[in-house]
Amino acid sequence: MWYKHPVICLLVASVFIALGYVVGGILSIVVFTNPYVGDGNITQNSAYSALVTGLFVYIFYFIYLKFYEKRPFEELTFKHGIRSTLLEIIYGLLSGTLLVSFLVLIFLIFGLYTAGSKLESVSLDIFVYTFIIIGIGSAFLEELIFRGVIFRLTENWLGSWNAILLSGLLFGLVHITNPNSTVFSSVAISLEAGVLLAAVYMLTRRLWMVIGLHAAWNAVQGLVFGIPVSGIFINGLMQIEAVPGKNELLTGGKFGLEASLITIIMLTSISILILIRLYNDGDIVPSNISSYAVPTR
Repeated sequence: MWYKHPVICLLVASVFIALGYVVGGILSIVVFTNPYVGDGNITQNSAYSALVTGLFVYIFYFIYLKFYEKRPFEELTFKHGIRSTLLEIIYGLLSGTLLVSFLVLIFLIFGLYTAGSKLESVSLDIFVYTFIIIGIGSAFLEELIFRGVIFRLTENWLGSWNAILLSGLLFGLVHITNPNSTVFSSVAISLEAGVLLAAVYMLTRRLWMVIGLHAAWNAVQGLVFGIPVSGIFINGLMQIEAVPGKNELLTGGKFGLEASLITIIMLTSISILILIRLYNDGDIVPSNISSYAVPTR
Protein backbone atom coordinates (compact mmCIF):
# COMPACT_ATOMS: atom_id res chain seq x y z
CA MET A 1 0.00 0.00 0.00
CA TRP A 2 1.72 3.11 -1.27
CA TYR A 3 0.08 5.38 1.32
CA LYS A 4 1.76 3.41 4.13
CA HIS A 5 5.26 4.18 2.80
CA PRO A 6 7.27 5.89 5.59
CA VAL A 7 7.83 9.00 3.47
CA ILE A 8 4.11 9.40 2.85
CA CYS A 9 3.36 8.72 6.52
CA LEU A 10 5.92 11.34 7.51
CA LEU A 11 4.28 13.94 5.26
CA VAL A 12 0.77 13.14 6.49
CA ALA A 13 1.89 13.12 10.14
CA SER A 14 3.55 16.50 9.61
CA VAL A 15 0.30 17.93 8.25
CA PHE A 16 -1.66 16.69 11.27
CA ILE A 17 0.92 18.05 13.72
CA ALA A 18 0.92 21.40 11.90
CA LEU A 19 -2.89 21.50 12.04
CA GLY A 20 -2.82 20.79 15.77
CA TYR A 21 -0.26 23.54 16.27
CA VAL A 22 -2.28 26.07 14.24
CA VAL A 23 -5.62 25.20 15.87
CA GLY A 24 -4.05 25.35 19.34
CA GLY A 25 -2.34 28.63 18.54
CA ILE A 26 -5.49 30.26 17.16
CA LEU A 27 -7.56 29.08 20.13
CA SER A 28 -4.93 30.47 22.50
CA ILE A 29 -5.09 33.88 20.85
CA VAL A 30 -8.89 33.86 21.07
CA VAL A 31 -9.13 32.66 24.68
CA PHE A 32 -6.08 34.27 26.28
CA THR A 33 -5.31 37.98 26.14
CA ASN A 34 -1.98 38.73 24.46
CA PRO A 35 -0.45 35.28 25.12
CA TYR A 36 2.84 36.24 23.46
CA VAL A 37 3.36 39.67 25.03
CA GLY A 38 4.82 40.43 28.42
CA ASP A 39 7.95 40.89 30.49
CA GLY A 40 10.57 38.96 28.54
CA ASN A 41 7.73 37.41 26.47
CA ILE A 42 6.92 35.15 29.43
CA THR A 43 3.47 35.53 30.98
CA GLN A 44 0.85 33.32 32.57
CA ASN A 45 -1.11 33.42 29.33
CA SER A 46 1.90 32.41 27.26
CA ALA A 47 2.32 29.36 29.51
CA TYR A 48 -1.37 28.50 29.12
CA SER A 49 -0.97 28.93 25.37
CA ALA A 50 1.90 26.45 25.32
CA LEU A 51 -0.21 23.91 27.23
CA VAL A 52 -3.20 24.33 24.92
CA THR A 53 -1.06 24.12 21.79
CA GLY A 54 0.69 21.00 23.08
CA LEU A 55 -2.67 19.41 23.90
CA PHE A 56 -4.03 20.00 20.40
CA VAL A 57 -0.85 18.67 18.79
CA TYR A 58 -1.23 15.56 20.94
CA ILE A 59 -4.89 15.16 19.93
CA PHE A 60 -4.26 15.65 16.21
CA TYR A 61 -1.33 13.22 16.24
CA PHE A 62 -3.48 10.69 18.09
CA ILE A 63 -6.12 11.07 15.33
CA TYR A 64 -3.44 10.54 12.69
CA LEU A 65 -2.26 7.32 14.34
CA LYS A 66 -5.80 6.06 14.94
CA PHE A 67 -7.12 6.58 11.42
CA TYR A 68 -4.04 6.64 9.18
CA GLU A 69 -1.38 4.33 10.61
CA LYS A 70 -4.17 2.52 12.50
CA ARG A 71 -2.05 1.58 15.49
CA PRO A 72 -1.98 2.41 19.24
CA PHE A 73 -0.25 5.58 20.44
CA GLU A 74 2.50 3.46 22.01
CA GLU A 75 5.14 6.19 22.31
CA LEU A 76 2.98 8.45 24.50
CA THR A 77 0.46 6.19 26.20
CA PHE A 78 0.00 5.23 29.85
CA LYS A 79 -0.52 1.53 29.12
CA HIS A 80 2.32 0.55 31.46
CA GLY A 81 0.69 2.54 34.26
CA ILE A 82 1.00 6.08 35.60
CA ARG A 83 3.78 5.00 37.97
CA SER A 84 5.91 3.68 35.11
CA THR A 85 5.32 6.83 33.09
CA LEU A 86 6.23 9.10 36.01
CA LEU A 87 9.40 7.08 36.66
CA GLU A 88 10.48 7.49 33.04
CA ILE A 89 9.88 11.25 33.23
CA ILE A 90 11.77 11.48 36.53
CA TYR A 91 14.69 9.45 35.16
CA GLY A 92 14.82 11.82 32.19
CA LEU A 93 14.66 14.93 34.38
CA LEU A 94 17.39 13.62 36.67
CA SER A 95 19.59 12.62 33.74
CA GLY A 96 19.29 16.02 32.08
CA THR A 97 19.96 17.81 35.37
CA LEU A 98 23.05 15.72 36.13
CA LEU A 99 24.47 16.08 32.63
CA VAL A 100 24.21 19.87 32.60
CA SER A 101 25.44 20.23 36.18
CA PHE A 102 28.46 18.01 35.55
CA LEU A 103 29.36 19.94 32.40
CA VAL A 104 29.06 23.29 34.18
CA LEU A 105 31.29 21.97 36.98
CA ILE A 106 33.92 20.90 34.43
CA PHE A 107 33.80 24.31 32.74
CA LEU A 108 34.19 26.07 36.10
CA ILE A 109 37.08 23.84 37.24
CA PHE A 110 39.03 24.48 34.04
CA GLY A 111 38.39 28.22 34.18
CA LEU A 112 36.29 28.35 31.02
CA TYR A 113 33.24 29.68 32.86
CA THR A 114 32.85 32.00 35.80
CA ALA A 115 30.01 32.20 38.32
CA GLY A 116 28.35 35.39 39.49
CA SER A 117 28.80 36.37 43.13
CA LYS A 118 25.08 36.39 43.98
CA LEU A 119 21.83 34.72 43.03
CA GLU A 120 19.59 36.56 40.60
CA SER A 121 16.01 37.50 41.43
CA VAL A 122 13.57 35.39 39.42
CA SER A 123 9.97 35.23 40.58
CA LEU A 124 8.44 31.82 41.15
CA ASP A 125 5.67 32.60 38.64
CA ILE A 126 8.12 33.43 35.83
CA PHE A 127 10.21 30.38 36.75
CA VAL A 128 7.18 28.05 36.45
CA TYR A 129 5.83 29.69 33.29
CA THR A 130 9.22 29.50 31.60
CA PHE A 131 9.61 25.85 32.56
CA ILE A 132 6.19 25.08 31.07
CA ILE A 133 7.12 26.79 27.82
CA ILE A 134 10.47 25.00 27.73
CA GLY A 135 8.85 21.67 28.58
CA ILE A 136 5.98 21.92 26.10
CA GLY A 137 7.45 24.11 23.37
CA SER A 138 10.91 22.58 23.16
CA ALA A 139 10.82 19.18 24.79
CA PHE A 140 7.38 17.78 24.00
CA LEU A 141 6.93 19.19 20.49
CA GLU A 142 10.50 18.61 19.33
CA GLU A 143 10.63 15.07 20.69
CA LEU A 144 7.28 14.18 19.15
CA ILE A 145 8.43 15.50 15.77
CA PHE A 146 12.05 14.35 15.67
CA ARG A 147 11.97 11.09 17.65
CA GLY A 148 8.28 10.12 17.57
CA VAL A 149 7.77 10.82 13.86
CA ILE A 150 10.99 11.36 11.88
CA PHE A 151 13.20 8.85 13.71
CA ARG A 152 10.49 6.21 14.17
CA LEU A 153 9.30 6.21 10.55
CA THR A 154 12.80 6.45 9.10
CA GLU A 155 13.98 3.59 11.32
CA ASN A 156 11.15 1.36 10.08
CA TRP A 157 12.33 2.04 6.53
CA LEU A 158 16.12 2.56 6.58
CA GLY A 159 17.10 1.00 9.90
CA SER A 160 18.35 2.44 13.17
CA TRP A 161 21.74 3.75 12.03
CA ASN A 162 20.38 5.73 9.09
CA ALA A 163 17.47 7.00 11.20
CA ILE A 164 19.88 8.28 13.86
CA LEU A 165 21.94 10.04 11.20
CA LEU A 166 19.00 11.62 9.37
CA SER A 167 16.98 12.70 12.41
CA GLY A 168 20.15 14.05 14.06
CA LEU A 169 21.10 16.11 11.01
CA LEU A 170 17.60 17.56 10.74
CA PHE A 171 17.53 18.31 14.47
CA GLY A 172 20.77 20.26 14.17
CA LEU A 173 19.61 22.01 11.01
CA VAL A 174 16.48 23.51 12.57
CA HIS A 175 18.68 25.22 15.19
CA ILE A 176 20.63 27.12 12.51
CA THR A 177 18.12 30.00 12.78
CA ASN A 178 18.66 30.41 16.54
CA PRO A 179 20.42 33.52 17.85
CA ASN A 180 24.24 33.34 17.71
CA SER A 181 24.10 30.06 15.77
CA THR A 182 26.78 28.91 13.35
CA VAL A 183 27.28 25.92 11.11
CA PHE A 184 29.47 24.45 13.85
CA SER A 185 26.78 24.88 16.54
CA SER A 186 24.26 23.06 14.33
CA VAL A 187 26.72 20.22 13.71
CA ALA A 188 27.36 20.10 17.45
CA ILE A 189 23.65 19.74 18.24
CA SER A 190 23.34 17.04 15.59
CA LEU A 191 26.15 15.03 17.17
CA GLU A 192 25.56 15.56 20.86
CA ALA A 193 21.78 15.98 21.14
CA GLY A 194 20.44 14.36 17.98
CA VAL A 195 22.27 11.10 18.61
CA LEU A 196 21.82 11.04 22.40
CA LEU A 197 18.08 11.75 22.32
CA ALA A 198 17.53 9.07 19.66
CA ALA A 199 19.53 6.57 21.71
CA VAL A 200 17.55 7.34 24.88
CA TYR A 201 14.30 6.96 22.95
CA MET A 202 15.47 3.54 21.73
CA LEU A 203 15.93 2.36 25.32
CA THR A 204 12.19 2.46 26.02
CA ARG A 205 10.59 3.10 22.61
CA ARG A 206 8.53 5.69 24.44
CA LEU A 207 8.93 9.47 24.56
CA TRP A 208 8.45 10.14 28.28
CA MET A 209 12.09 9.72 29.33
CA VAL A 210 13.54 11.63 26.41
CA ILE A 211 11.05 14.48 26.93
CA GLY A 212 12.12 14.67 30.58
CA LEU A 213 15.80 14.70 29.63
CA HIS A 214 15.26 17.38 26.97
CA ALA A 215 13.18 19.57 29.30
CA ALA A 216 15.70 19.34 32.14
CA TRP A 217 18.63 19.98 29.81
CA ASN A 218 17.08 23.26 28.64
CA ALA A 219 15.62 24.33 31.99
CA VAL A 220 18.73 23.72 34.08
CA GLN A 221 20.94 25.50 31.55
CA GLY A 222 18.72 28.56 31.32
CA LEU A 223 16.55 28.81 34.43
CA VAL A 224 19.15 27.61 36.93
CA PHE A 225 22.56 28.56 35.53
CA GLY A 226 21.59 31.43 33.20
CA ILE A 227 23.51 29.88 30.29
CA PRO A 228 22.14 30.53 26.77
CA VAL A 229 20.00 27.60 25.63
CA SER A 230 20.90 26.94 22.00
CA GLY A 231 21.83 30.61 21.70
CA ILE A 232 18.70 31.91 23.48
CA PHE A 233 19.33 33.81 26.70
CA ILE A 234 17.06 33.04 29.66
CA ASN A 235 17.27 34.94 32.94
CA GLY A 236 18.35 32.30 35.46
CA LEU A 237 18.82 31.98 39.20
CA MET A 238 22.59 32.08 38.67
CA GLN A 239 24.70 33.80 36.05
CA ILE A 240 27.30 31.37 34.75
CA GLU A 241 29.18 32.99 31.89
CA ALA A 242 31.99 32.11 29.52
CA VAL A 243 35.26 33.79 30.50
CA PRO A 244 36.14 36.46 27.91
CA GLY A 245 39.16 35.60 25.78
CA LYS A 246 38.84 31.84 26.18
CA ASN A 247 38.69 29.66 23.07
CA GLU A 248 35.07 29.58 21.90
CA LEU A 249 35.52 26.04 20.61
CA LEU A 250 35.81 25.10 24.29
CA THR A 251 33.34 27.55 25.85
CA GLY A 252 30.72 27.49 23.10
CA GLY A 253 30.77 31.27 22.91
CA LYS A 254 27.49 33.17 22.85
CA PHE A 255 25.60 30.07 21.70
CA GLY A 256 26.25 28.40 25.06
CA LEU A 257 27.87 25.18 26.18
CA GLU A 258 26.05 23.19 23.48
CA ALA A 259 28.56 24.53 20.94
CA SER A 260 31.57 23.36 23.00
CA LEU A 261 33.87 20.53 21.93
CA ILE A 262 33.81 19.34 25.53
CA THR A 263 30.02 18.91 25.40
CA ILE A 264 30.22 17.15 22.04
CA ILE A 265 32.82 14.67 23.29
CA MET A 266 31.01 13.95 26.56
CA LEU A 267 27.49 13.49 25.18
CA THR A 268 28.64 11.62 22.08
CA SER A 269 30.60 9.23 24.30
CA ILE A 270 27.48 8.57 26.39
CA SER A 271 25.49 8.02 23.20
CA ILE A 272 28.02 5.46 21.97
CA LEU A 273 27.82 3.54 25.25
CA ILE A 274 24.02 3.43 25.04
CA LEU A 275 24.14 2.32 21.40
CA ILE A 276 26.63 -0.43 22.23
CA ARG A 277 24.21 -1.73 24.86
CA LEU A 278 21.32 -1.57 22.39
CA TYR A 279 23.39 -3.41 19.78
CA ASN A 280 24.38 -6.14 22.24
CA ASP A 281 20.73 -6.51 23.29
CA GLY A 282 19.65 -6.87 19.65
CA ASP A 283 17.62 -3.66 19.70
CA ILE A 284 19.11 -2.17 16.53
CA VAL A 285 16.54 -2.29 13.73
CA PRO A 286 17.95 -3.41 10.34
CA SER A 287 17.15 -1.66 7.08
CA ASN A 288 13.77 -2.65 5.66
CA ILE A 289 14.03 -0.69 2.43
CA SER A 290 13.31 -3.70 0.22
CA SER A 291 9.84 -4.03 1.74
CA TYR A 292 8.94 -0.58 0.43
CA ALA A 293 10.55 -0.93 -2.98
CA VAL A 294 8.34 -0.43 -6.03
CA PRO A 295 7.83 -3.84 -7.65
CA THR A 296 9.16 -4.25 -11.18
CA ARG A 297 7.98 -6.60 -13.91
